Amino acid sequence: LRAAEDARSALTSIVRELPMTIGGTRLISLGNIRIAGDGSSGNGGEDDDNPTNGGYCGPSAIHPVGFSCRRFEFSPVHNRVLKLRCDVLDGNDLSLKKVVRHELG
Repeated sequence: LRAAEDARSALTSIVRELPMTIGGTRLISLGNIRIAGDGSSGNGGEDDDNPTNGGYCGPSAIHPVGFSCRRFEFSPVHNRVLKLRCDVLDGNDLSLKKVVRHELG
C-alpha cells in the first residue's frame, strides 16, 4: 500500500493536468489503485485479506481502475492508422447487471 501511495504521489507531481500526451499516447485518466483487503478487490469480499487474490493488483502488476488512454497505431492489415483505446474498468458493476438482467429476463 505504501509503495502504491508513493508511486501515485510521484506521478501526480509529474502530471499536472489531464489529458496529456506522452510519447504518442494520450493519457486521459490515471485511475485509482485498489488494494486487496480494502473490500474492493473485485471478488465479492472473499479472500480480501489475501494479496494475491486482489483482482486489480498483485505482486507483479497494478491495474488502476478508471485508467484510460488513447493512442494511434498504423495497421498493415487495414492499411491505415487505427485509434486504440485502453480502459481499466471495474467489473463488479458489470457482473451485478448481468445477474439482475438474468433474473428479470
